[in-house]
Amino acid sequence: MNKQKLIDKYTAEIAKLRPYCPNRNQSEEKLKLGIFTEFIADLKQLDESHKKIIPKCAHKFIQEGIDSGSDYFTIIICADSFANAKPQDEFSKWLRENSGLFIRSLLNGYEVEKVPKYIVKIGKLYLKEPLGDTSNSTILTTWDKKRAYPFSSFNMADKHADKFEGAVVEEAEG
Repeated sequence: MNKQKLIDKYTAEIAKLRPYCPNRNQSEEKLKLGIFTEFIADLKQLDESHKKIIPKCAHKFIQEGIDSGSDYFTIIICADSFANAKPQDEFSKWLRENSGLFIRSLLNGYEVEKVPKYIVKIGKLYLKEPLGDTSNSTILTTWDKKRAYPFSSFNMADKHADKFEGAVVEEAEG
């Protein structure tokens, strides 16, 4: 029996419980309703992905290994060697605390952490590049939100926004 047939079967069982019958045992019916409802919810989650989220530096390391033709075992061994050779690297620091997560993510799939980016909105326009020399009066803006300059720091975006009484809008990368 497949998952959908089980869902249909227990949805039908719930439907049987609902008609009003004055002589039925209410507490037993409520118990069955709760069990069936919970069971259906669990069935619906069976095939849902539970991919782990890893930082961009870990994704980059994995991708470089895959691009070079390495298998997963080799990528894991190389990650350990890299962490020992360059202990101050961002990936090395992350790997020391998350080696199990790294291996599970590599084997079971993963999603890359979305890093927030900040854009400056001035009225209906977006700042297209950061302000350089303020003696130059040309300020590039765009109507297209996708072409707005992505600041990695809220504080930096806020400094630019303050100069024009603009607003900072947070956008997820990716």
